[in-house]
Amino acid sequence: MKNLSIITLCLLANSLFSAADTFILKDGTKLEGKILSEEKDAYLLEVQITKSIKDERKVLKTDVADITRVSLDIIAYEAIAKFTPTPDLLTAAEYLQKISTTEKFLEAHPASAKAYLRHSKMSWPKFRWVA
Repeated sequence: MKNLSIITLCLLANSLFSAADTFILKDGTKLEGKILSEEKDAYLLEVQITKSIKDERKVLKTDVADITRVSLDIIAYEAIAKFTPTPDLLTAAEYLQKISTTEKFLEAHPASAKAYLRHSKMSWPKFRWVA
């Protein structure tokens, strides 16, 4: 039962943190994808069809009614969102690398909604490893 809960949590976290821009077309179609390139008259998008199948679609700018772009902090957060749950038996160096990556994110994106720890009364403890 515990493993099922962990698997469910991981799948939910993966779906929540996959960054994609949202395009609403004039005909009402909604496309979510990553912009691969932008030309004068069109966007080239990478669209996730299924979990394992991606497709490239060219969307004319004249067909687009609205675009909601994912902010850079959300894209940067994807790298650290995968840190939990932390596997057992990591080395001290592996923990330090994860902490360092998280601190770099917090320094680069202090106003991010994902940086809530920085805005709370809590803070990261300063570790000093003694050999």
